[in-house]
Amino acid sequence: MFASPVFNPNDIIRFLPEIILTVAGTLLMVLDPVINRRSSHLFGHLSILALLAGIAGAVYGFWHGGPAFSGMLMVDGFATFFRVLVMVVGILTILPSYRFLDRQNAETGEFHALLLFSIAGQCLMATANDLIIIFIGLEISSIASYVLAGYLRDDKRANEAALKYFL
Repeated sequence: MFASPVFNPNDIIRFLPEIILTVAGTLLMVLDPVINRRSSHLFGHLSILALLAGIAGAVYGFWHGGPAFSGMLMVDGFATFFRVLVMVVGILTILPSYRFLDRQNAETGEFHALLLFSIAGQCLMATANDLIIIFIGLEISSIASYVLAGYLRDDKRANEAALKYFL
């Protein structure tokens, strides 16, 4: 049986958290050169706001649950639980990052954007109903994680960790 090529708005609603996180990560990358402050907490606040919006989108998508995109994604209680769990852990990761990034005098915009991209990939894996979608979600999450592992370019330990993680 072939899937219908007709656009279904419920598919977008079911995919809403990933859309929110990807758009927010892209927005942070665009705002990074515009704001031009190395230790701005604005990026962390925007990331937390995006994650809270993603949680709201996951809960809203749960009420319109079911298969999406020809059955490649499945939004149900299991997927919603793990989406919310990943985003809450993302918020708990951002909170201590304020002091860490200040102490390391590191760029904040790229860090938070990569974190949002990684979380979006993990949310995609949680809703996957097809092996190729699991692989795509894993790649989205792992590529961002590779970069985050070596985020402090001047630190030898970070470079070694990124290389070992990649290999």
